[in-house]
Amino acid sequence: MKSIVLAPLLARLRVATVILALVVPAGNASAVSQVLPPTISLRVTNSIGAWGYTARVNADSYQVSARIDLASGYPFPGDLYVGIIRPGGKEVFTWVDDGGTPRLQPGLTPLLKGIDLRTAGSLELNQLYSQPLKHAFKPDDPLGMYLVFLVISVDGKPLSAGTGWYGAEMQPLFVEPALVIPALGQ
Repeated sequence: MKSIVLAPLLARLRVATVILALVVPAGNASAVSQVLPPTISLRVTNSIGAWGYTARVNADSYQVSARIDLASGYPFPGDLYVGIIRPGGKEVFTWVDDGGTPRLQPGLTPLLKGIDLRTAGSLELNQLYSQPLKHAFKPDDPLGMYLVFLVISVDGKPLSAGTGWYGAEMQPLFVEPALVIPALGQ
């Protein structure tokens, strides 16, 4: 699997989650002078819907869900990235649309492009994308702290550029070894 150096992206994600900075495209400052950054609630749940920060190898799939509250509209469409940064911060995977089915792939690719963000209100990830974003950790996945993230950026602006971010959120997810239950009588 190809490794991608993510230090600049990871640093930007950390800053964005703390201050949720709105970066306005050049020449359009007056159009968004009253725009507030979105509030993003990101959740990772297991197969029975329990929310938490821990996942196990060889367990059922874990699902990512999110709610995005737009206090005000944005003058430009947005791209939505949802992904996982592996322990060590050197590899990133984002969910992509593969013919109506989400799948994780290496790199930074938006799940959805050109989302209409002109109207204030709430958006649920499952309303924007009809299939659940799931992942089951396998024995060859590294153990440790993963970062699950969601970024909304101006449509067409690459995340690595660091400009045009509307908002971001991330949540740690600690992947632990598979639970081994000893057989009775041993």
